Amino acid sequence: MFFIGFFTRGGGNIYADELESSLAKEADSKVAVFVGGEVGYGVAFLSATNNSANGGKTTELRAPYGVVGGKIGIKKLFGEKQVVGLRGYVSYHYSNDGEYSSHQTAFNTEAVFNIGKRVGIYAGLGAGYVSNVAISSNNFANGTTTPNNQTTLINDPKGSGFILPVNVGFEVALNAHHFVNFNVRAPSIAASERLGEKAESSTTYSARNLLLTLGYTYQF
Repeated sequence: MFFIGFFTRGGGNIYADELESSLAKEADSKVAVFVGGEVGYGVAFLSATNNSANGGKTTELRAPYGVVGGKIGIKKLFGEKQVVGLRGYVSYHYSNDGEYSSHQTAFNTEAVFNIGKRVGIYAGLGAGYVSNVAISSNNFANGTTTPNNQTTLINDPKGSGFILPVNVGFEVALNAHHFVNFNVRAPSIAASERLGEKAESSTTYSARNLLLTLGYTYQF
């Protein structure tokens, strides 16, 4: 009789239902802290514009290149059913394929909407800074040949500056603490920098970085 009463009340698990309700009420009264990591690929849309009277514009597409990243932040779900919530976090993404490197740091805010007990979708906006450089690996550095054909790395600008990435994706809860997610990080504006002492003889470098990542998050 104990097992019948424990496992069946309208076909449900009484203990599991009560525990879930208790956890939901507890979660509604606190802010959860989470940390996570991501791996994936990126696409960089690069351009260089010569600002002189007869100047032109060159473009370059680099894809795909590997990306790794991490994040730490807080999340708050509202209501007993824990359907809608908000989260904020700091993120960092890095890539280096030997010819091109990128460092991206941002503060992000997202709205979270849970579909059922396991799956959630989210969307939001970030604000931060990205540094994009080309790493030249030929044997010439500023017109000087390196000895013994050694490789010399030269940092050439490819567009660094303020960014406003748009984040969308979905996540799957393995349990109350472990989550996996797929994230799209799309550029809403181009990171841009101008090099040159005079505007009429300067060059403007711009970059837009699109990141597609698969991640894991642990929620305390």
